[in-house]
Amino acid sequence: MLRTSVLLGVAASLACTTPCDDLKSRAHECRASPGRYVDDQESVCTEVRGELQADFDSFAACVEESPCDDNARIDRCQQQTLGEVTYCVRFKLWAAACGLEPIGVEDDCAALSEGMFGEGFARWVACVTDDACPRGDDDSRYEQCQEGIVPSTVTDLFDACVVIMQWSEQCAGNGFEPFVVHEMGLAQCLAEGEIFTASAYLEYAYCLEGIACDDIAGRLDCLLRLELIDPSPVIAPCERLIAFSDSCGSDLGGGSIDVCARLFARFVPASVDAFVSCVEQLPCGDADVAVVCAPRLQLE
Repeated sequence: MLRTSVLLGVAASLACTTPCDDLKSRAHECRASPGRYVDDQESVCTEVRGELQADFDSFAACVEESPCDDNARIDRCQQQTLGEVTYCVRFKLWAAACGLEPIGVEDDCAALSEGMFGEGFARWVACVTDDACPRGDDDSRYEQCQEGIVPSTVTDLFDACVVIMQWSEQCAGNGFEPFVVHEMGLAQCLAEGEIFTASAYLEYAYCLEGIACDDIAGRLDCLLRLELIDPSPVIAPCERLIAFSDSCGSDLGGGSIDVCARLFARFVPASVDAFVSCVEQLPCGDADVAVVCAPRLQLE
């Protein structure tokens, strides 16, 4: 799936002032696949360089001096300058050498090694980093390397998070409490997606991708694409919230128990109950009801 290739990207060309800049330029010369831009200070290359210090600069120099058709250059340069490293460091070195910006490398690749791939993370890294850098949209290593390691349900969840993360970054700050759009990281997105069926979560992501950031009605429509694995924990408080909203002529709970359950499923059930209890104590028409009661909500 080409969607997965969005995970990796090449930053815009800049003047060669650091080994990271030089690696990006070299990757461009070697026709590595282009992709999303990430600020230098937040780039994977800057992070791993800070982690490895002078050894990284030696690795970078080795890669830069190697010909583009040397497909073993990244692994060889790593072995020559750093020796054996963890699979997370190996993945980040490969990304830096290719001018790529993968998601999920924070906290020692926890979102990948503990979340998406689990025990298969090492095999996935070994597979993806083989044969130097990806070239062109027809490079299918990501899909091929996932086969036999990652169940299709997890792949759908991960692909959904790629879209949702991009949308949340673009739309951060839109909406109203407690449903203001916040920029979302991979670990949080995967955790929130686990309560829904993976195929429905992917459909929800594609729906978000097609609406404007300030389209509240569109967001509610996208929520209808979600299918909860177990909606029971929030059904009772949602029934109360919808009853209260109906009596006040408002749509605070999304207009139906079905939508309400999808809205509040990512919160701890007890905190949803506390939120509804707070709402019920306020007079109808209180414009600050969501702001006053939103602090009761706690994410799972």
